[in-house]
Amino acid sequence: MYADTVDTVEKRTQFDKVELNIEFKRDPLHDPFVDCGVPGFEAQSQNSRDTRSQLTHYTTEIFSRQHRLFTFTLFICHEQARFIRWDRAGAIVSAAFNFHQDPRPLVEFLWRFSHSTPSERGHDPNVRAATHEEANIAREKLKEWAPKKETPIVVFTVPGKDGEKREFVAWKSMKSPYSTIGRCTRAYPVYEIATSQYCFLKDGWRAHELDPEATILQELAEKKVENVPIFVCGGDVETEATMTDLY
Repeated sequence: MYADTVDTVEKRTQFDKVELNIEFKRDPLHDPFVDCGVPGFEAQSQNSRDTRSQLTHYTTEIFSRQHRLFTFTLFICHEQARFIRWDRAGAIVSAAFNFHQDPRPLVEFLWRFSHSTPSERGHDPNVRAATHEEANIAREKLKEWAPKKETPIVVFTVPGKDGEKREFVAWKSMKSPYSTIGRCTRAYPVYEIATSQYCFLKDGWRAHELDPEATILQELAEKKVENVPIFVCGGDVETEATMTDLY
């Protein structure tokens, strides 16, 4: 499912613009999950494994091409439907329900989804598309790291000192993760227009038990440890936390 502004005539599949992934299977034997009788709820037939792999692959493509906190999949298999919520800690899978007998859960989900905000659909609110002026500046200032293929120019909002927010324009990631779960680090050369400053931005997910990297870098700088990157700003973003690990 795409926004109504996306042109899918020439290119029907655009993972960088997908809002909701919907997958259909006719044969109930292709359901990747079972609701009772199997520990872990994962069906073990080859068809089921292939479907799980397919769903994971699609989600990985979405995560690698968009700035996402989470995303949803609507999985329809014969007369049954499931909702799947994916984040960097895994996936939460609903029980199957027969939408022929009771279509209300399906209709309500689609209604709520169509009326939700981008952040409620899983888009990272701390990353936005660059304005025309910002994009022109990025093409000039970051041309040394210009991508070979067309890549959207974005603006990161990063925590600064005393609650201030700083914005950095980015064009191409020097490293992009191709994984659904884990730290999934992205690394960018970036430019801060307000200060005319070049920086290196690292965007990743931190495990709860680990100290923030920003805190570690500041402590190392205070102790005058050599060969440590100069910390400019950064820290945990309050809105970015996984939910799968809570279930």
